[in-house]
Amino acid sequence: MGITATLHTCGMLLIFIPIMSFDARRVKANINDPNLWAFCRIRSKSPNTDSLPSKTQIAGDDFPVDDPSLQEHVGSSPISKAVAKYYAPLFESNVFKIFTVILFAGLLASMTYLGFGKVQRGLKLSDITLKGSYQNTYAIVTEDRFLSYEIYYVTTRVDLPNNQDQILQVYDRLQYNLTQAPIQPWILESSVLGNLYLYANASGEAYPIQPAAKFYPLEQAWSSSLLGILSLPDMYCENKVTKAPMSCFVSSFDPNLTIGATKVSIFADHLGAETDPNLALLRESRKISDNSNSQFGEDLGFMYGYPYLFFEQYLHSSHDLYMVVGFALVGVFGAVLLFQFSISISILVVIVLLMVDLEVYGFIYVIGAKLNSLSLVNLGIVIGMSAELTYLCRSFLIVNGTRNHRVAKALEWTFEPLLHGFGTQVVATLPLLFLKYHAFRVYYFGMFTIMGVLGFLNGFVLLPVLLSWFGPPTLPHIKAIAEKETNGSHNDIKQTSEPQS
Repeated sequence: MGITATLHTCGMLLIFIPIMSFDARRVKANINDPNLWAFCRIRSKSPNTDSLPSKTQIAGDDFPVDDPSLQEHVGSSPISKAVAKYYAPLFESNVFKIFTVILFAGLLASMTYLGFGKVQRGLKLSDITLKGSYQNTYAIVTEDRFLSYEIYYVTTRVDLPNNQDQILQVYDRLQYNLTQAPIQPWILESSVLGNLYLYANASGEAYPIQPAAKFYPLEQAWSSSLLGILSLPDMYCENKVTKAPMSCFVSSFDPNLTIGATKVSIFADHLGAETDPNLALLRESRKISDNSNSQFGEDLGFMYGYPYLFFEQYLHSSHDLYMVVGFALVGVFGAVLLFQFSISISILVVIVLLMVDLEVYGFIYVIGAKLNSLSLVNLGIVIGMSAELTYLCRSFLIVNGTRNHRVAKALEWTFEPLLHGFGTQVVATLPLLFLKYHAFRVYYFGMFTIMGVLGFLNGFVLLPVLLSWFGPPTLPHIKAIAEKETNGSHNDIKQTSEPQS
């Protein structure tokens, strides 16, 4: 995303602006658009010198190019004229402004409630597989019928001979305290230690705890037995000196061999593809594991398995959302402050962008989506996409006059180009609507369309109201130029009206 934005900006500065400069020279020279000749066979006409502006006019003697009121003397497109005639005057009415604020406040409140109160977390495999494919069928069957998983308690680099009792206590806590682990074979019996103790008991050794000095001679003899071979997949052995991997299957005693890691399976039921029961399992099991590690003073082990791999992200999804959106807003605030030179504009822009993000968050529930990695990234993107409303703020800052007049001129200048941008966004994402991937339709077409609509409405309906009430004054250098031109015009009128001596 960052690379795309960087290339887009470089392309705008290095390619698009030079092309526009060449086109401006073409227009100034009264040369017809070559596209009209190529596609419509419309050739250039002889220039009408009477209708062309004079050099003094172009240079700024009649219309100073630095005066923001220059736009008032330039012809506009039909859309800009319609905005100036019908839409911009609405912002002269306080009734319209109050109604707009109430309407958007209701939208914000309702979407905030849906976002924080109704939106669920998760993303099913069936949502990201092709409808009608065997992968999608397999995902649906798995999610609906196979609701149980194997999870593992894993020990790594633990001194097993001296920590046998502590590990057995952890097994007992997992056995009796996991809500999603029903009555099942004893965890100890399916573990490496349990299998070793069973072999030791058959050999007449102490049961179950083995003396530390006899642990590895017994373990290496056990590893080549039938019971030991069955447990080899649940073990990892290494050289205690070099830490290099070694085979756990040995036929003769090796004093440098040590068990580097073990795992034991735990049967967890009633989980399926729903997020909440899987998160409950994660929290319960890790609480037991972490408390045991704290109690015994070392990291005995940790929990892992399918639920941890796919559902752990949702333990932090809300925090990640706040961080992503928060940093995006801070970045926008800094960028607007740097380029617009106005703290109040920066604050207004950040407030409107936060409103847009909260509204999109609520619409996640409306379109049937959930909070996951896809929607979380989109909620960060919406800050950048909707930041185009800063063009309206910039236009507001470089117009002199009352707030209502400046809002009207800013709308007249910026409404049409940003309407084109919104239209191209919708057209670009429209093909996604016809894909068979449910996730693409919801998280890309649906969310991107909602981003565009809400960003456009907040930027060109609500933001003008806020600017007309709380907008900062015109930039000082623009105001100084406008006042200078105004004073010059007054002096010209005064000199003209004075009688000749």
